[in-house]
Amino acid sequence: MKTETVRDESRAIMRQEELFMRWNCAVWDWNGTLFDDVDICIYSINELLARHGLKRLDAEKYREIFGFPVKDYYKRAGFDFSLISFDELAKEYMEIYQPLSDSCRLRRGAQETVVSKSKLDKRLRFFGWAYARRNKQAAG
Repeated sequence: MKTETVRDESRAIMRQEELFMRWNCAVWDWNGTLFDDVDICIYSINELLARHGLKRLDAEKYREIFGFPVKDYYKRAGFDFSLISFDELAKEYMEIYQPLSDSCRLRRGAQETVVSKSKLDKRLRFFGWAYARRNKQAAG
């Protein structure tokens, strides 16, 4: 890793630390932020696109068009909801994504960051499908 990259990451972390100290509650996104699932998201959308005869996305195009609401992202990817409903596509996507998500790990530094913040008595909240699924499995 280049020295300037390490310095830039350190500055970004320090800015996050300063901002974090001003808040009473931290809300963490799970997918793609703490949970390193970008590669399987790209794989999953490409499988879905291929099943429906549409052009695959490279990582750059994926990052360019991804956004919320997801329905709009699917439109930007090329899906036509007059041919197949968003609900059907979303179900198909999850059938591809779900088994692959079990092999994903946390992003580098995510666990340490969350642990350090929890020691500051901040209330932590997590959002994301994979997080909810894993907690449900752990609970029994």
